[in-house]
Amino acid sequence: VIIAARVHPGESQSSHCVEGIIKFLMSSDLRAYILRRHFQFLIVPMLNPDGVYYGYYRMDTNSINLNRYYVDVTQDSTPLPSLRPTIYSLRHLINHYTRAKRLLFFFDLHGHPRSVGSFLYGNAMDDVVSQTETCLFAKLLSLNSQTFEYGDCIFSKMEMKCRVRSVD
Repeated sequence: VIIAARVHPGESQSSHCVEGIIKFLMSSDLRAYILRRHFQFLIVPMLNPDGVYYGYYRMDTNSINLNRYYVDVTQDSTPLPSLRPTIYSLRHLINHYTRAKRLLFFFDLHGHPRSVGSFLYGNAMDDVVSQTETCLFAKLLSLNSQTFEYGDCIFSKMEMKCRVRSVD
């Protein structure tokens, strides 16, 4: 499980979220113990430390939104190690664990200026089983957290199938 946060410096909520995740995983809670026994957690608590230091909202010190530099090689946005070392390193870490078939989840924690509570933007997958697992993960989060809103989750092209609010 790879967890990354604070690619956008102004989204300080992601720092609080990752701090809570770390505290929980390091706690004596039985659930945390079980998670540690079954999964390896790789946590990058701050992807844009320079931007945070200088008080920027979305950019790094080169006026670049680092969140746009993971994959899009068609627009010559491959992360260069000299210009975007954190994104370059994270991308290679994700690729390494993906090729080894050892990456179960990648969480990219953000904050949203207009939304309250917690939600996720999930992947839209052509494989029905994988898409169901993605939506099920979000549903399980909502059942175990008072602040997680399943109905606010978005799964791209599968959005209508997953944006279902439960009826009380």
